Amino acid sequence: MPDLIAQEIIVNMTQIGPTSEYIPAVPVDYHLSPIFDLTPGFGVPLWILIAAALIIILAFRNAQWFRRNMVMKPVSGYLDAFKAGTQEDQQVWLFGKNRSFSMETLRYHDDGVVSYPYMKKLSTWFLGSSMAVGHAGGIKQISVSDNYDRVRDFVSEVALMTVVDKFNKENIPDANGNLQKDSRGRALVIQNYDDYEYFRPLLEQMHPYGIDTPVYLPFDPTKAEKIFPPNRSAGFQGGYMLRKARKLMMDLPDKNWIEKYMILGVAIAYVVISLILTYMYLKG
Repeated sequence: MPDLIAQEIIVNMTQIGPTSEYIPAVPVDYHLSPIFDLTPGFGVPLWILIAAALIIILAFRNAQWFRRNMVMKPVSGYLDAFKAGTQEDQQVWLFGKNRSFSMETLRYHDDGVVSYPYMKKLSTWFLGSSMAVGHAGGIKQISVSDNYDRVRDFVSEVALMTVVDKFNKENIPDANGNLQKDSRGRALVIQNYDDYEYFRPLLEQMHPYGIDTPVYLPFDPTKAEKIFPPNRSAGFQGGYMLRKARKLMMDLPDKNWIEKYMILGVAIAYVVISLILTYMYLKG
């Protein structure tokens, strides 16, 4: 019995000050709270229900984050351009022929050529006018397509397609479905690049002072592709420039082994001589 009592009541005697008085310390309960062992429903402990709820919440939040990341991935290049912000970095809105859209941070060269850094891809574009450069969120921006090797000017494209659509609508077929033709027997309709080049002088005569267009309007970036010049893809232009650069490269003669390893040999000889002199000095 005294042993049991000693196990149940444990006190630590602490001496206070220089006197010999002692007071018992407050006993500490090291047992866990029994509230987590409760079974509020179906005989499942409370701690299991709490852990399951946390896992469900975490999975739901991760699913939301993955969905948001997938939706915003095409414009993730804006952040890269914002972080870069150097003179050579250029934010590019890329409209693919397969209806894809993405933002890229490309490299701008002094001659107006825009390309992927480190030639990751062969595609290159030429910026012919500063009027084709816009701003998106305070960052300079240009728009390009993979099937055209020039930077696109959407404002000019809107005006151009407005003129083309007006020109085509004015050519009303007759009762037999025949279109009006010019003096050379060509139908007065623009369907491709050849038609546009042919009727361009006529369009300039019809609209010598330009054409009025709305300030805000919906825009389809694929609408002007029908009058793009053929065989002018960005990949072809990049390959042409690469081949042209290779032709201009000078053939440098191969160095002999003495020229290749002379610097390395001098460095090794210097290290060996230094070690020998150091050993001789310490030994003496």
